[in-house]
Amino acid sequence: MERVDRTIAGRITVAVLAIHLFVLPMLYFAVVSLVRHSNEESFLNNVRIHTRFIADSLERFDVAAAADASVVDILDSVVLSGDGVYAELAGAGRKWTSSLITSHSDTMRKDDFSFGDHGDSVYFLSAPVMSGSNELSLRLGFDETPIIEANQQAYRRGGAILAIYLTVVLTLVALIGRRVVRPIKALQTSSRSIASGHLGEHLTVDTDLIEFVALARDLELMRNHLIGINRQLQDEIRQKEHTELERQQLEHQLRHRQRLETVGTLAGGIAHELNNIMVPILLYSESAMEDLPKDSPVKQDLQRVIRAAARARGIVQQVLTFSRQMGTVEVQP
Repeated sequence: MERVDRTIAGRITVAVLAIHLFVLPMLYFAVVSLVRHSNEESFLNNVRIHTRFIADSLERFDVAAAADASVVDILDSVVLSGDGVYAELAGAGRKWTSSLITSHSDTMRKDDFSFGDHGDSVYFLSAPVMSGSNELSLRLGFDETPIIEANQQAYRRGGAILAIYLTVVLTLVALIGRRVVRPIKALQTSSRSIASGHLGEHLTVDTDLIEFVALARDLELMRNHLIGINRQLQDEIRQKEHTELERQQLEHQLRHRQRLETVGTLAGGIAHELNNIMVPILLYSESAMEDLPKDSPVKQDLQRVIRAAARARGIVQQVLTFSRQMGTVEVQP
């Protein structure tokens, strides 16, 4: 059984996998970072708007003349909204705190300047509130946990999506590779049949790829030409039937030459096509190496691809040499 890395489909799959393993992690972290930044910015905008709204409400309410219970009710609305976990109004020698707060340990905490600041899950900020000639300070705390969980979920979903994408891509590449290789295998089977003496076998491929259709057409023309030469030689043999021994010798030489010419022609044609395949692999691999950083781990994989392609070209040159030698065989009576 052929090794996967020595087949066209296998090498295409390995190349696509290597490229995706290099690109997808960067794409993953870029997308997830964008989602995280968007979630945090939306959270910060909402809490700032909410804080400003509560501050404006307290200014219109005239805190200095209002009862303490009314002020506490406004502060309680921050906690009841679902996102708030702390609400406090202080200034002019007075202080109001939401009745829904069970602990006042966060009153001395400084305001947060960014999401996740101070290493806890609460975002604190303050806003000024004017009450007559006095300036009060509204201090609110909002729960960051929902945003943290949303960010973690984005990481998980992003990883799952990339895993599904990579699976689908590799499956499609494998199917495409098999479809590309199928015409070559069909030509290989037909050429072996012809080489074994079944000259009625036609070199055709069931594909719409222009290169393979052209290759099959050229090989079929060669086959017809060889058949014509074969028939001409057979006519000459029948015309020169001097003795049974001479007829048998000429027949044997004709079959031998037919096999050699068929194998040489087919080997040369296939070798040229394989060489045409190897050239872009070498060029694109070398171009990709030049574009990669010097310390990129992908360079080693590309170097292996280049060495393998160079080895394949060496084999192709050997096949071409073999096909030329087959073409120089001359039959002597």
